[in-house]
Amino acid sequence: MAKSNKRTSAQTPQPALSARAARFQGNLEIVITAVAMLAIFIMINYVGKKYYIRKDLSPSRYYEISEKTRNVLKNLPSPVNVVVCMTDQKSELHGQVLALLKEYKDIAGDKLTIEDVDPVLGDKSIVEALAETFNFRGNENVVAFQMRARIGDAATTSRSKVVYEGDIATYNSPLEKNRAITEFRAEQQFTGAIQSLIEDKPARVYFLEGHGERSISDIGGMGSAGGMQARLARESIEPVPLSLIGSPKVPDDASALVIAGPQNRLHPDEVAAIGAYLENRGKVFLMQDPGVTSGLETMIQRYQIALHNDVVKRPTDSPGKNRAIVTVFADHPASRSFRGKAMIIPNIRSMRLLDGPDGQASPRVTYLMETQADNYGETNFTQSPSRLDEGSDKAGPLTVAAAYSEGDIPGETQTGARLVVIGSSTYLLATADSAALGTDFFLNCLNWMLHREYANGITSKKPMEYPMGVTPLQESTINWLSLLVVPLITMSLGLFIWYSRRR
Repeated sequence: MAKSNKRTSAQTPQPALSARAARFQGNLEIVITAVAMLAIFIMINYVGKKYYIRKDLSPSRYYEISEKTRNVLKNLPSPVNVVVCMTDQKSELHGQVLALLKEYKDIAGDKLTIEDVDPVLGDKSIVEALAETFNFRGNENVVAFQMRARIGDAATTSRSKVVYEGDIATYNSPLEKNRAITEFRAEQQFTGAIQSLIEDKPARVYFLEGHGERSISDIGGMGSAGGMQARLARESIEPVPLSLIGSPKVPDDASALVIAGPQNRLHPDEVAAIGAYLENRGKVFLMQDPGVTSGLETMIQRYQIALHNDVVKRPTDSPGKNRAIVTVFADHPASRSFRGKAMIIPNIRSMRLLDGPDGQASPRVTYLMETQADNYGETNFTQSPSRLDEGSDKAGPLTVAAAYSEGDIPGETQTGARLVVIGSSTYLLATADSAALGTDFFLNCLNWMLHREYANGITSKKPMEYPMGVTPLQESTINWLSLLVVPLITMSLGLFIWYSRRR
């Protein structure tokens, strides 16, 4: 009997919690759950910020970063500051450039900073200071890169590189209205700019003198933004004057040789020295004005470029004025960024490209610039008024600049000989109509000759359009659905609900 009572006592239910205790327990469970959820949320965000994978899943891979760029950004020796001086009012690339640079920032981390400056709506004094610092015109849309290397606690002179909007993209039309981007080359240009800053040793470029050539102080017309000396320094190029008279040998440390408009014939020993330099994988930039015989004509013909003894004119040129209008630029690293632009070049001669030894056009030589079709090469320099004479003068369009390249040397990192020839040196003068473009062209050619094609291996991106076309039947169906069927269904539902409530 006692045993039965003990079992009954053990099975007696415990008294229920009071209402206050039940509320406290419920509130405590809510707090604990909220704290746990917050902790999980913070942990997920921390882990996601530290360990994540970014991948462009769009079909065009528009913002996908190449492996080469990733390696450059992960191994930056010094911090890089990027200044985007663009505006949505003047540039359709502004948003795309910022989106790509954010991908750069994600890879480089604290070693890359980005500043976005609006040249139209921003502080004018800041824009002017940036233009002076980075050596560009304040009304241009540019992306400027700056690296300041440090040795101990002392900062060395900073190096900078400017990428112009025209180098970032190509369009299907030179007109701004209703044009579309055909190639987006921002990654090529940005990675190339950063790599040029990493190079700490400037290239030594010799400027030949002793024959009436233009000196470095004569050329370059960037107005208030500085001259050629400043531009060369920005490009990490050290200009050095060179005389071959009495010592006919190009120095071994020459990265390139510039011959800027000789007015007198070179000595045969000098011509031989330049020829030997070219044969030994040298890089030569020759600017030869009309009416001048330099003695280099035969030498450059070995590289499939022949100068004409003429001066390019337009039918509307007044007596004594010779101005070529260049509107065609080759798809070449030295001239590609000028496509869609026009240059006015005074006092320039034309040239032609020679066939290779097999009698076929050689892929080693290409034109860089061509004139408009109405320009012609006048061979009678004293004829007044000037006119196009059939049989003696050259009818346009005319090639006025050309480049020769022997290409890469198998098994080596350098290239063979490279030669650029342009039929004028006056295009670089500050008084020239297109002096700013001329300076850019000169530097583009130099960088190409110096094999500063940093973007090799980085492909340009092609925007993909996704047009949505409909057949006439589909269009008719959409119209009927939107104008009749959908309104009728909505009205019917409204009437049904109204009738149901009345009952």
